[in-house]
Amino acid sequence: QACHQIGGAFVNNYPCTNLTAQINCDAFHARLYSKKCGFSIVADGCGWGNLARQAAQRAVAAAADYIHSRL
Repeated sequence: QACHQIGGAFVNNYPCTNLTAQINCDAFHARLYSKKCGFSIVADGCGWGNLARQAAQRAVAAAADYIHSRL
């Protein structure tokens, strides 16, 4: 059985402070259907904190559901 994998990582460009670990509110989703078919989505959290993070996560989830339902 073939194993198809996809991965990703975020890079912070903010100055190093004691808050750096909490700054990144971006979200991403990737789905691989086969070796030649897949998609990825990235949403910018546009700010700091839980509300920005939740907005990015919801945007990514909605876009992924929409694309998945059309493939």
